[in-house]
Amino acid sequence: MSIRAQFVLVLSLILSGGVGTTGTLLILRHARHDRTLLAEKQMLLVEHAAFALQGNLAVAARELSRLAKLPELDPGDNDPLPERQLLYSAHENSVFFREVRILDENGRVTLTQPAGEGMGASFADRRWFAEAKVARSPFFYAAPEGAPVPDAVAVVVPLRHEGRFSGAIQGLLALADDKVLTPELRHTAGPRGEFIVVDHEGHAVFPPGATPTLVSDGWGYVVGELAGSRAGSRHVTDASGDFMYACAPVGIGGWGVAMRWPWAALNADTREQVWTTAAILVVGTLVVALLGILFSAYLTRPLERLGGFATRIAQGHPGVTEEERATLGARKDEIGALWRAFAQMEKDLGARDQRIREDLETITRLNAGLEERVRERTRELEAAQVKLVDAERFAAMGKTAAAIAHEMRNALNGLGMCVDLVLADTPAVSGTMRVRAQIHQEIARLRDVTESLLTFSRTPRLELAPTDVHELIARALDVLSEPITEGGVHVELALYEGGAPFLARVDGHKVQGALINLVKNAVEAMTTRPLDLKSEGDAQPAILHERRLRIATAADGEWVRITIADSGPGIEPRARAQLFEPFFTTKVTGTGLGLATARRVVEAHGGTIVVEEGAGAIFVLRVPRVVDA
Repeated sequence: MSIRAQFVLVLSLILSGGVGTTGTLLILRHARHDRTLLAEKQMLLVEHAAFALQGNLAVAARELSRLAKLPELDPGDNDPLPERQLLYSAHENSVFFREVRILDENGRVTLTQPAGEGMGASFADRRWFAEAKVARSPFFYAAPEGAPVPDAVAVVVPLRHEGRFSGAIQGLLALADDKVLTPELRHTAGPRGEFIVVDHEGHAVFPPGATPTLVSDGWGYVVGELAGSRAGSRHVTDASGDFMYACAPVGIGGWGVAMRWPWAALNADTREQVWTTAAILVVGTLVVALLGILFSAYLTRPLERLGGFATRIAQGHPGVTEEERATLGARKDEIGALWRAFAQMEKDLGARDQRIREDLETITRLNAGLEERVRERTRELEAAQVKLVDAERFAAMGKTAAAIAHEMRNALNGLGMCVDLVLADTPAVSGTMRVRAQIHQEIARLRDVTESLLTFSRTPRLELAPTDVHELIARALDVLSEPITEGGVHVELALYEGGAPFLARVDGHKVQGALINLVKNAVEAMTTRPLDLKSEGDAQPAILHERRLRIATAADGEWVRITIADSGPGIEPRARAQLFEPFFTTKVTGTGLGLATARRVVEAHGGTIVVEEGAGAIFVLRVPRVVDA
């Protein structure tokens, strides 16, 4: 065999083998990478669905918890009318519950909505009722208890009166026609996927009719992962089929969400890419082999000169000297063609390297921008979800508050008239006059509570106009001058620019009301003792503080910053998280609506209200400032 033939054979084998080996490794690595990304993607989808299910269950639990905190709800007072009205209103305004029940301390159903279903039934022997007796917070279970195929999810909120168990509220969320809990699960699973919700014992909670034999039907992997409260995904092939499994714990009730998809459907695109890449590799190998043969015919003739070129390049010298450049460039034979090809190759390699560097820089820049847009969009979606949940919650609470306030206002008006009529003909002795004054004082206090409920139930409608913030502060202090003086509270003002007009674009009446609420809370915090949120073992005697109220204003860019600080006992860490929640209060006679209403007013202006760390309580408001052009 001639040298040319040997060279052609060896070069073709080397090129074809290199391209084939490299291409095969790339195909295998790409397929493995795609499978990893697919598993991570499916796990993220399931985690998102589990988070959405957790949020919906938490909202349902909070809905019943708010009912349990209302004073009208007392199964042991032998007066079912307030509970019946409250239960009817809660059921009508709820998007979650198919049925709501109230049970007494003996496990008997005293009220139910819709009326008639299960009335008088006893659940004293059920495991969930025994758990409710010792529970301090809402919990969930699959209903009916112990059924192989449950048809509902139940949430139970224990009722406690003066520290003693007095009954429970039970809400049932139907699974057969559920439009709140499961849509996100169905959407995530898609038309080809399956989903189940599993409890801590490995039993299917829903969808209704799911098989109870999960392990034998191929769900053993996800049952084991969820038993350890772990999220994961895996491609599993067994007797039940070839599936991609993914699971994530819900975080409520020891439940978890599991899904599976046919592997063939998920892997179709990857399989097609592998075959396409393999076809391109085969064609490329053949082309490389052909080029090797063709180039070998040209390379075998000027081997000696090419060796010299290669030696000089290896030594760090130019491949072609100036003398060779002048002489070889004009030749028309193989040597001239080889030189021109070599020179062109050097030029093309430099240009290609430059293009590759530029493309890498462009790809890096575009990738960074894409990641930032994805993060921004995710933040927007999370914020929108939070606002939607808050809007639904405030709408339901507003309707309930309006109904209660309406009934209380009518009753108080009639009560006041009856008191005046009864005492009109009574001799004006000191005892009678004192009782009459006390009754009117209590009626006035209840009317104030009613007005607070009505204010909270209405959506703020703003009439914006340039308003002097310092004048609003002065009005608020003037309204509260009597309790400030009687409480011995010293007021310190640190106003912007010495108290000169400081304009903000706000509804002055509503912002003044918010300021009155905050100043009133500060005065009461310094002059009265709040509810003790600590346990009995941690209780400590109240400490007297200097009664000092400080109000400061400052410019904060396009915002007006108003700080209201008092020298009271401050806010307990446990109360800080719920401070702006409706109906949450640390005062003995408080309604829990002052701060919630103030926040709604400030946020309706596009501003913020926050609590800062420090001695006493420090509230900071920010509202839009009128900036001179």
